[in-house]
Amino acid sequence: MWATGKTFKLCHTLQRVVVCLAVLVLGCSLARADQAGRPCGEERTRPLLEIANQKDLQESDPVGVRTAIEKLGTMKCVDAIDDLIALLTYRFRLTSPMQPPFTASSYPATEALMIIGKPALPALVKLIETHDAACLVSKNARFTVRCIFSYREKEGDEFFRQAADKAATPEAKERLLRALETAREDMRAD
Repeated sequence: MWATGKTFKLCHTLQRVVVCLAVLVLGCSLARADQAGRPCGEERTRPLLEIANQKDLQESDPVGVRTAIEKLGTMKCVDAIDDLIALLTYRFRLTSPMQPPFTASSYPATEALMIIGKPALPALVKLIETHDAACLVSKNARFTVRCIFSYREKEGDEFFRQAADKAATPEAKERLLRALETAREDMRAD
């Protein structure tokens, strides 16, 4: 029984370390989100996008795919936004059962788009306008928008209100306004 107690304490300590690291990574990502994105050029983005978009690599080399996606975000490649939008539901399966799920670590395109920041907002709004609020791609898009506003809830709410005012259809407007109701739910772990 003593060894089991020690093992439990070690697991609990490791879990706390993982959570702290996740918060630190997110904080650094959000701090970079206010900086402007930049075009990276096809010669820089094409090799990374080829890796990220290959379905067989998504299964056989998920770490390589996640790394390619993260690099596009770190480079703030605005010309990769549409491809990252298409990858918004690509799920990186966590290897440690002790690591708590977190949307940005489970779905690397959310973090890449967060880092790119405000240049990604129009594509994210379009996605929210055209998808049912309950679907994963819409939830991940709303999560990403919230994170771009660095958890400044009032600014995020105002952004959704303004986007809803400009929506082309009543259905798109309704979906954007729904984002005001789902803020807390969207920010919870998946």
